[in-house]
Amino acid sequence: LSQGITIWTDVNGVMSADPRRVPSSYTLTEVSFNEAMELAYFGAKVMHPKTMLPASITPPIPLYIRNTFQPSFPGTRIYTSSATHSNRDKCVCGFSSIDSMALINVEGSGMVGIPGVAKRLFGTLESKGVNVVLISQASSEHSITFATTLEMAEVAKEGIEEEFRREIENNHISTVEIQKPCSIIAAVGDGMPTTTGVSGRFFTALGDAKISVLAISQGSSARNISAVVYTSESTRALRAVHAAFRLSHTSVRVGVIGMNEVGLSLLKLLEEQRNKLRSRFEIDLMVVALMKDGMEEKEEEENGRIVTLKEDGEKHNGDLDWNTCSITMEVYQSLTASTEATSDNTVAKFTPGDLSTLPQHVLSPDCAHNIIFDCTGETNVGQYHATWLKSGVHVITANSTGLSGPIKQRNAIDAVLNQHGRNVSYLREVTVGGALPVVRTLHDLLYSGDCVHFVDGILSVSMSYILYRIAPPPGAKAGNAFDEHSSNGAFQGVSFDTPCCLVR
Repeated sequence: LSQGITIWTDVNGVMSADPRRVPSSYTLTEVSFNEAMELAYFGAKVMHPKTMLPASITPPIPLYIRNTFQPSFPGTRIYTSSATHSNRDKCVCGFSSIDSMALINVEGSGMVGIPGVAKRLFGTLESKGVNVVLISQASSEHSITFATTLEMAEVAKEGIEEEFRREIENNHISTVEIQKPCSIIAAVGDGMPTTTGVSGRFFTALGDAKISVLAISQGSSARNISAVVYTSESTRALRAVHAAFRLSHTSVRVGVIGMNEVGLSLLKLLEEQRNKLRSRFEIDLMVVALMKDGMEEKEEEENGRIVTLKEDGEKHNGDLDWNTCSITMEVYQSLTASTEATSDNTVAKFTPGDLSTLPQHVLSPDCAHNIIFDCTGETNVGQYHATWLKSGVHVITANSTGLSGPIKQRNAIDAVLNQHGRNVSYLREVTVGGALPVVRTLHDLLYSGDCVHFVDGILSVSMSYILYRIAPPPGAKAGNAFDEHSSNGAFQGVSFDTPCCLVR
């Protein structure tokens, strides 16, 4: 009996996802024959399912996938067992996808409770040589949905319309519809049947990534969950589910406007905490766009330019170079200290743009989570908060002018949150009460069932200073009614738009 079969190829082994679409994918050390066949069928091109069949027959023989160009790399072992059985958090071993697919939906009230409809449908497809990749049917029997290749979609539709011509004329079948181009995203793992909540985590990740699921399919073995999505959203879907099952980090693209003391401190903090967030919470905050302030480009040309990444990361020896995925303080300072012509920066560059185009540099079709930090105090920046939220970007602001400006502006923000509140967040905690957690505390009290009778306090920095000068607390040195000499310059950089809040 052979001790093993080694297949030498040009890759390190079976990957957790397509590395061209999920840069943080990695080589699986061990998978079962069933997992390998599922992954191979759904797009993993390391080896064909029929290649594994002889080795999987009793008694099974281990298969090893090794890289010809890196013979020292251990590769992937394919045998009867799988690492997914012993790790609840990683019950899915990998994800794969099939592109260039079409989804055909046959729908009609005349299909309900009628025996033989499915037999006629799939018999017609067989006679036309159409290969059905995925089938989904509701328990109401009102519709049957299946997936096939793009080139066979029209052939399948014509065959179905010919077979069910009488039912279509009598309106017993109302729709034979093609949706294309589509992709099938599949989650594969032997640990899935014994782990609760796998489907919930899978579809929650797709929902959080704003992915429209067109059809769902799962066998009774529960080793594979498949979802059909539009091809334009397939890469984002793969990255979202790959991160949801802790096979990679959840990437968050960050833009910062207002490179003042607050903005520079934030940039430094994001840089210092990035590795800790990746290791502890599996979240990777990538700073991809920086804007000095909200001044118009016509006033000062440099202020109308945005510092952006040259590339969204590069790979070296198969691993993602995280240093090229985010703009650091050193990169920003070296770039702004030089001109476009003299800069030799390999990470970031100057890009023409303004407040209206900032979200375009933050948003990416392959990333589901995007944030803009507003570190300014400028009214013209606050006017864009509603627009940014509407584009699908979370806004975290230290700028109170978004809500303290015209009532029409505040209503626009509220309208976007009411319509898209599940997809975007507007966090403005630091604009109230000197950055104390007033808003969150009130929310938690209300959500827990408490009743807030009144809020008593001065929530304005400038008003607090004025009242302190007029009526200092006991033991403090008394001053004039308003000591102009002492207050000269004291309010520089302090917003007077923050309202005094005294509610009873």
